[in-house]
Amino acid sequence: MFNWLKNTFSSSRKSISRLADGKTSLDSSSSGLPSAQSLTYKIRGDECLNNDDWNGAAKFYLQAVITDAQYAEAHINLGFVLAEQRQFETAKYHLQQALTLNPQLFDARYVLASICEQAGEIDNAIDHLKIAVVMKPDFAEAFSFLARLYRDQGNANESVNCYRKALEIDPTRHATHTGFLFSLQYSEICNQAEIFAEHLKFSEKFETPLKHSWHDHPNELNPNRRLKVGYVSSDFRAHSVALFMLPIFENHDKNHFEIFCYYSDSFRDGITQQISLLADHFVFCESMSDGHLADRIRSDGIDVLVDLNGHTGRTRLLTFARKPAPIQASYLGYVDTTGLSSMDYRLTNIDADPPGNERFYSEKLYRFTDGLWWCYRPAANLPNVTPLPAMSNGFVTFVSANNIAKISQANIAAWANILHALPNSRLMLMAVNGVPAQHAMEEKFSTLGVDGSRLVFHGRMPLEKYRELLIQADIALDTFPFNGGTTSCETLSLGLPLISMYGASFVSRMGYALLKDLNLSDLAVVDTDEYVNVAVELAKDIDRLSVLRQGMRARIAASTISDEIKFTRNLETAYRGMWQAYIEERSDEH
Repeated sequence: MFNWLKNTFSSSRKSISRLADGKTSLDSSSSGLPSAQSLTYKIRGDECLNNDDWNGAAKFYLQAVITDAQYAEAHINLGFVLAEQRQFETAKYHLQQALTLNPQLFDARYVLASICEQAGEIDNAIDHLKIAVVMKPDFAEAFSFLARLYRDQGNANESVNCYRKALEIDPTRHATHTGFLFSLQYSEICNQAEIFAEHLKFSEKFETPLKHSWHDHPNELNPNRRLKVGYVSSDFRAHSVALFMLPIFENHDKNHFEIFCYYSDSFRDGITQQISLLADHFVFCESMSDGHLADRIRSDGIDVLVDLNGHTGRTRLLTFARKPAPIQASYLGYVDTTGLSSMDYRLTNIDADPPGNERFYSEKLYRFTDGLWWCYRPAANLPNVTPLPAMSNGFVTFVSANNIAKISQANIAAWANILHALPNSRLMLMAVNGVPAQHAMEEKFSTLGVDGSRLVFHGRMPLEKYRELLIQADIALDTFPFNGGTTSCETLSLGLPLISMYGASFVSRMGYALLKDLNLSDLAVVDTDEYVNVAVELAKDIDRLSVLRQGMRARIAASTISDEIKFTRNLETAYRGMWQAYIEERSDEH
């Protein structure tokens, strides 16, 4: 998380902390020059850091501040190293010491913001970054970091604005552009066509210069041979993408498909272990550059390469931009186009991407018509479905289980109307982290006449506790225009019916597609008036609510979403069809 700062350390530079005018933090410090001994310790610490010797760096930086307690830069460096070693409290102490010595140290603010984020103190992190960008208006990394935090706090429009600022300062950072595209999905600033245009700009900026590296692929053009399928992801761990992929990995036909997994993160857990055992080949590629990974994929002879990130996480889209495999497809991890011309297909569903949506994708849409574009396996440790809480409470409790970033102002207005129509009802919001964020949400409802006593807030918590609280609600309310995905599946599996509103784009049709698969299409609506009416009428029908709750798991088990083997065969049919089309295309060329 601190790699940008690590890369600025160099023993040939006097200081890592440079102000906008080019002076170092040390130059502007009132403490004067450090002693020769403390400067020597600091330089040796820099050398250790450049060699990834974190313990050695910490030792020498500590000696530097012991020798000269007024050495602000050494305090910053020590705080940075300790933060990387997850010694957060001690790191905060040294960073705050540095700021006491010199309040203009914008980089100390940045590292403090990172520590605050780790501790769940998002509002404090935002405060540090806001000060940092005032001190250094061309601090692109801080604007990008601030944009991500604003998105996580539900302020998508401000997130987009900060990303735009970061890209104005430094348009070369593809990770910033990726974050910008992801935030656009939550924002109400742009329409579908404008969002597509921004994705194409990403391709023009980062893919076009790589097209010179595209080469013919020597893969054997046999339509019936065993195909090599590669999956690229940073989420082969306890993550929703991995949990959706597990049934596929378990059911792949190894006689006809050889499975490669390329994992671009260093974190490893039990899910990582499971997937590594299910794949024929599991490659830890977090340390590989995009070019190196592309070379590895090409040498492995992959026929169909599947991206599971899109513009999220530690994306490897710049590997795909090098076209290392003859067929490349985007799947599951992202709700929109990649924008890349090198991405041949996007796997989707006819209900989520109806005819006409093609114009908003750089990829060819491969639509599943027999079921959804994924399968879902409820967690084994879900709590038992309880009797309908409204029967004992005497009132209905609605719940939004989705990320706060998805809660639009239109959402809030509709939810307020539901609460007005049912004066005894309550609304539980499951992802509002921190008191400031809760107060901000209360204010939004207050302006619409909803008293804060009718709102119940919950922030970040262990998954087991989350489920225990979620099951205390009666009806789930989907967000729009960005519907829930994993959270919707989990909410339904706990017995809660879901009210969803759908539009034209994939991101706004996930709820509709899911409800249709469960034969609950009447709970998916096309406008806010209908959304409110359906929610209110369902809340009044306690008998139906109770029947839905007790029968929801059986409904899920009987739907196509639970047929793991059938879905995996359909997915393999898709891969085989892509391969056949590629062979025919190559034959036509010759």
